[in-house]
Amino acid sequence: MFVARGALLLLLSVGLVGAFSVEQCKGHLRDARKRLQFMAKNMVEKEHNNYKAHQEEFEKLRYDSANPTFALFADFDDTTPRDCPSPNATLPTKTPATNGEQLDVSSFSKVDVSSDPFALFVTAIHEILSDEEAVCNGPAFTSLATITEEQILGFASLFAVKGSHAFCPICHQTVDFLRTKVLQPNRLIHADDEVMFRKMVHGQLPSTMAICSTVLPSCYENYHINLPFNLTSNLTKCSACGVCMTATTLLEHKFLLDQKAVDYVHRLLNDVFFYNLCAEMCPKKQDIFQHFTFTGCMKTLNDVYTFGVKMLQRIALPNHLCALELGFCEPNATPNLLHCFPDFCQLDFVKEFLGDLCSKTGDLPQFLEHFNIPQAEYEKTLQRMRMFDEL
Repeated sequence: MFVARGALLLLLSVGLVGAFSVEQCKGHLRDARKRLQFMAKNMVEKEHNNYKAHQEEFEKLRYDSANPTFALFADFDDTTPRDCPSPNATLPTKTPATNGEQLDVSSFSKVDVSSDPFALFVTAIHEILSDEEAVCNGPAFTSLATITEEQILGFASLFAVKGSHAFCPICHQTVDFLRTKVLQPNRLIHADDEVMFRKMVHGQLPSTMAICSTVLPSCYENYHINLPFNLTSNLTKCSACGVCMTATTLLEHKFLLDQKAVDYVHRLLNDVFFYNLCAEMCPKKQDIFQHFTFTGCMKTLNDVYTFGVKMLQRIALPNHLCALELGFCEPNATPNLLHCFPDFCQLDFVKEFLGDLCSKTGDLPQFLEHFNIPQAEYEKTLQRMRMFDEL
C-alpha cells in the first residue's frame, strides 16, 4: 500500500518536472503560498472565535439532574490552594522573507510559535513552496532516480494546498468519527460532572476543521464556503478505502503501538493544550465542578488522554475502522490506490501537467507491468518511496 502511494507520488513528480515550464511551475507555487496564507490566517481566527464562544456557552450550562453525581476533583477540597497560573497569550510570528514574501502565523494553541505544532507545520510547507529554484528548476528528468527530494516535497506540498479537495470528505468523516468517539461520555460509567467535563474538552480541543485543514490545507476552502463533505466524486469513492487504510496503518504503527510517540504527544498536549484549558477555567467561579483546581484539572485531562489512547488502540485498527465503522471498505479489503489514477486524472490540477500521460495509461498497475525497470534504478525508487512514507 505504501509503495503504491510512493509510486503515484513519483509519477506525478515526473509530470511536475517535465510538463510545466519553470515560470508556470513558479506561478503554481506562488498561488499555493497565497492559499496557505489565507488558510493560516482565517482558520486560526475562526477556531479562536469558536473556542471563545464555546467557553461562554459552557459557563451557562447546568446539570439536568436535581442531584448530580460528582467524581472529579474528589481528592481536593475548599482548603486546597487554587494556584491558578496565567494562560498563554496568542503569539503571532512571521517566517523569514522568501521571494519577497512573509507568512503571518498566529499560534493556534496560544503558546510560543516555536512550540506550536500548527505554526511549525504550516511554516515548513511555506518554506518548501518558497524554494522555487530547487522545485521548479532542478536537474533535467532522465529517469526516476534523477527526481530530487526538493521536487518530491514540492509536489506533495503543492498538491496538499491546491489539489487535495477530493480527499477532504475522507479526512472529515474519519477525524469527526474518532474525535467524537474518543471523547463521548458513557453515562453508565461516568458521573454527571465527568460527562460535563468531556463535553467541555470536546469543544475546546482542535476541531475537525482545524485538523483536516492543517493536514490538507486545500480543505479549508471547503469549510470556508460550507461545502458538504459527501463521498460523491469518483476519485473520492475510489480512494476512500485506500486512503483510510493507509492513514490508520500509519496511525497504528507510528503512534498507537509506539510508546515513545504516545509519551511525546502526551507531553506536547500537556504543554500546549491542557495547560491553557485548565488555566483559563481555574480563576472562574465553578458552579459545575465542585472544588475545581488547576492541578485537579490537569490530572483529569491526563486521565482522559490515557483513556483515549486505549480506545483508539481498539477502534482505529485499519479493517475495523475503515470497513466496519466508516464503511469505506469491504471487510479484509486490500486496496490499491494506483487503480484510482484514471479518476485522479480528471482533476483540472492534474490534467494541466499529466494530460498526455493520463490519456495513455488507463489502469496504472496494468500500464506499469509493461515496463522492465533496471534493478539499480528500482532500488533507488524504493528508497525514495520509503523516504516519502517517513514524512
